[in-house]
Amino acid sequence: SLNDFNCGISLDNGKIILTGNSFFDYLTSNLCVAKLNSDGSFDTSFNGDGKTEIFIENQSNDGAQKSILLSDGKLMVFGSTFSANNYFTNPDRSPSIIRINPDGTLDSSFDNDGKLILNQQGIISEAKVLLDNKIILIAESRFGGNSRIIKLNYDGSLDNSFGTNGIATPLVSLNGLLYRNLLIMEDGKIMISGSYNTSITSF
Repeated sequence: SLNDFNCGISLDNGKIILTGNSFFDYLTSNLCVAKLNSDGSFDTSFNGDGKTEIFIENQSNDGAQKSILLSDGKLMVFGSTFSANNYFTNPDRSPSIIRINPDGTLDSSFDNDGKLILNQQGIISEAKVLLDNKIILIAESRFGGNSRIIKLNYDGSLDNSFGTNGIATPLVSLNGLLYRNLLIMEDGKIMISGSYNTSITSF
């Protein structure tokens, strides 16, 4: 069952897509997606019963921070995951992304199985899909360290033309620098804003 909804998208045809989490215990949860008709009933064209439950990894805690509907009808869900088995030794999360076809199945053209875990620490605090379907996202660490800006190709691979192997690090040397907002300018440049961990400073 869906225990917690934290993202929602209203479609032009009046239908609604919801993403959330299904908890099994204190540490273990799966990511859930539901599609509703305009009258609130489940849309059975989506995975047969209007909902799907996805595990990023076995025995993991999966969460969703943001979802974006693409022009081809596919759904991208941006979130994070960590291994419940390693929680007490490594509690920080790893950014995760899934891409779902319009019928509710995982899109195997995205990182081969529709699921991607980035080899970084933190959660995805913001994400944008560009006109060429490339993806810009912010990975924000929960336990110190600085945020990173990451750019992915449509297939889920890192865009090596961006930053260093697809990852841009902060241009200023501030411990605990957190990027929270992301704006793509008309010329393709990226504007970001955020803060770092003092009580009086932001940028």
